[in-house]
Amino acid sequence: MATRKTGFFECTILGSDGSRTFSNQLKELEDQFLSLIEIDFSNSLSIDIGIDEIKNLNFAWDFVILCPGTMEPIGRFDSCNIDDWEKTIKINFLSQLRFMHGILPFKYTQSDFFPKVIFFAGGGTNSAPVNFSAYTLSKIALIKAVELLDAEHDDICFTILGPGWVKTKIHSETIRAGESSGKAGMETVRRLEANEFISMSQVIDCCWLLHSPKSVVGGRNFSVVNDAWGQGIRLHTNPGSRSDSGFAGVERRITLERREAMWLA
Repeated sequence: MATRKTGFFECTILGSDGSRTFSNQLKELEDQFLSLIEIDFSNSLSIDIGIDEIKNLNFAWDFVILCPGTMEPIGRFDSCNIDDWEKTIKINFLSQLRFMHGILPFKYTQSDFFPKVIFFAGGGTNSAPVNFSAYTLSKIALIKAVELLDAEHDDICFTILGPGWVKTKIHSETIRAGESSGKAGMETVRRLEANEFISMSQVIDCCWLLHSPKSVVGGRNFSVVNDAWGQGIRLHTNPGSRSDSGFAGVERRITLERREAMWLA
């Protein structure tokens, strides 16, 4: 999140096994400009407490990137623990909107720049992946939510990015599911053995969406894999339009993650 007063915040979304492992690199960033706020996206109270902590820091945000995620439980709908199934909908969809609802009042409005929000899509939007019902439904709902939110808010640009197969810890969930993961499990094993993944740098490169006009990217779902990046396509902006203005000041971000999902293995 780009902020106007207090800096760069990373909200760490806790998994069942605790928070993100602290590292020397993280400590260096924290000493310079990083603030950590722990939020468990499976817990509404934790989200509300985190929002209050952010509010107390007295800042305004320029952009937000939300990417918590889990695919568990993996299995046929009637074999899943319904509480776990419901929790997945919460983490992948409802809690992200709850968090966004809570921080909307803190958006920066004192420049020509449109605040930007990027969510992350997932697989299955145009197919029916077997045994991944909670995850797939969540991601489809999130795509529609982005379209609706962008239409409702003239002063914010909402968009969503499908990263494709990126080598993150979310694949450990598929492996743990064994036979229940079906063809997706076999494909995951194949890709792990061949190290065949979209690089994290490719995903980061697609965050050019943050600099793009609301009229072009607002409410839309983009794909790192299937859209024609780097083929002479350039978005030209109109300096007189608020939606087309660039960043002012130092760019910083909030990265939302669930430990088991979003960090490189």
